[in-house]
This record gives sequence, C-alpha cells and structure tokens, in this order.
Amino acid sequence: SLKMRTTRSTSMLCRLGLPMRTPLRASLCSAPAPSASKPPRAALVPWAHRRPFQQKNTRRDDKLLARMPPAVPSLVGRPLHAWLSTWDVHEGIANPLRVGIVELRPDVWGMPLRTDVVHRVVTWQRAGRRQGTASGKTRSEVSGGGRKPRPQKGSGRSRQGSIRSPQWRGGGRAFPRKPRDWSYSLNRRVVSLGMRVALSDKYFRGALVVLDAVGLEAPKTALLQQKLGALGLYEPGHKVLIVGCDGNNDPKHTALKQASGALAGVHVTKVTNATVYDLVRATVLVVSRESAQQLERRFERDWVVAHAPPPSQAYYYRLGAVGADGDADARQVAGAAN
Repeated sequence: SLKMRTTRSTSMLCRLGLPMRTPLRASLCSAPAPSASKPPRAALVPWAHRRPFQQKNTRRDDKLLARMPPAVPSLVGRPLHAWLSTWDVHEGIANPLRVGIVELRPDVWGMPLRTDVVHRVVTWQRAGRRQGTASGKTRSEVSGGGRKPRPQKGSGRSRQGSIRSPQWRGGGRAFPRKPRDWSYSLNRRVVSLGMRVALSDKYFRGALVVLDAVGLEAPKTALLQQKLGALGLYEPGHKVLIVGCDGNNDPKHTALKQASGALAGVHVTKVTNATVYDLVRATVLVVSRESAQQLERRFERDWVVAHAPPPSQAYYYRLGAVGADGDADARQVAGAAN
C-alpha cells in the first residue's frame, strides 16, 4: 500500500543519510526533541508526621495523626520514685500519704503510653470472657410449617412453601447465631506490654498508692471504708483496685477480701490475677510494697535485659521530723528496707 511504501522509503533515506524532498518526511527522520527536565523529588516526610498505614478509613486518612511511640523501656535513666503511704494511722504520723519514698523500676512503671496495645489486650480479655451461648433457630428447627400454606398457582399471590421461612413472622432465621468460642490467642509479650503500659499510666497520672502493708485485722466493711476514707480514696464514682501479694495466706488479707465484697467500688485481687482490664476500669490502684516487687518480678522473663535495674526499695523517714504540712525532713533513718 501507499502508506507502507512511504514508511519504507523514509526509513531507507534516514539510514543512508540522504536529504528529504518534503518537510513532512524531514520531520519524520529528525532527531527527537530534548525532553523537559524531571520535576524535583518530593521532600521526605518526617517519621512523626507520616500517615499510619493501618488506617482504612478515608475520612481519618485525610488527617495526619501522630504515630504511637515505640515500646522501649527507659532502663538507662534513674529509677522512679513514689510516695510510700500507710492506712494504719497513729499519733506519730502527721500525713499518712507521705511516710517515705519507694523506688520503682522504670521498665515496669515508666513505659510510654500505647493505647493501641492496651486496646488489643482488653479486646482479647473481653472476648475470652464471652459465654458464647447465644443460639437461634433455622427454618428446619422451628416447629410447624410442614404444610404448604396455599396453592402454587391460582391465588394470584406469591409462591410460599412453608410458614416457617425467614420472611414469615414466627419463622426461622436465615443465619442464626450458634454457640461458639469467641476466645483467640494473643502473643504473651503483647499482653505483658499492655500490663506494663497500664501500670505506667496509673503512675504518671498520680493514681498509684503504695502502702507499706495491705490487710485488715477483722473482716469489717466499715473498717475498710474508714481506712480508705482516711487516705481520701473512698469517693463516690471512684473504683479502687487493691492488689495483694501472691501465696499469702495471711488472715489479714483474707479479711480484706471478705470486707471488700460489700463495697461496690472496691475490688481486691492478687498479683497473678491482676489484668489489664481491671487496671483500665479502676480509678485508683493500691498496691503494697511487697506486691509492687512481685509485679516487677512478674515481667522479668518477658523482657530480658543485660543490666536489669534493682528491685523496688523503700526509704522511711524519721517520723518525728514530719511537719504538719506533710513534708518530711531530708534525713533518712533506715536504708533500703526489702
């Protein structure tokens, strides 16, 4: 064809380097124009301002949300300090909330806030607590409906084969709920991290009360209410979580457990039974000095470090040096009381 002949002749002239007769053929054989310069490369977005890739909602993706800080314990810094309190008030104690100072491990009580990890652990715990006994009936399980309600033809109405079909009132469900197990597995280190983040949140918000000893002489609800009221913990709307020691068959702890049964806002548990869900629900966390040490030893196998900080220590002040305003003298009488 004419088009193929023109193309072949043009390519032949270009190969031989001969001049073209028409400007159209000259334009076909001319060298390509230099391309425009490439646009400059976009600047890298800082890591703190990048969009989280796990979000699938387009409305939230339009906003630049700050990412969660990495879950790295601050083992390099100094140990944390908290006030040591007591609810055994006597004449020598001016302020029961400030009896001494307790040192806490930063890898347990000083973790950065990770709401995503706490949410995962709480969802996992609540899923495991579900009974899973909900059960509905399909059309074959509902009694009745064996006879055809009306003829197939002639009535002018819709075709129906049973009065127990899902579209009928009183019929079975198309996809009913059946008994199932809602629990699933979660990594043990994720659970450990969620527990430490919940404990750290209580410490940073000032909702941690460390007592020298936890226990009651008698299982009296009024006595427990009096002791919590002396510390300012028994307030309407507050939920107090008291964590005792493990393996402690002390009758004082048993009396405390019995006395808290009649108080709606007080829950008593042990270190092994303490969960993230209990910490999230509680407003104030009350631990003894010994239970705080057991909480720290609970996470030693979950986070292996080369230089682990020492366990919690308590420094008691001279009771006679405590002022009326609750500020103690800087002189310390006893060393680390383990």
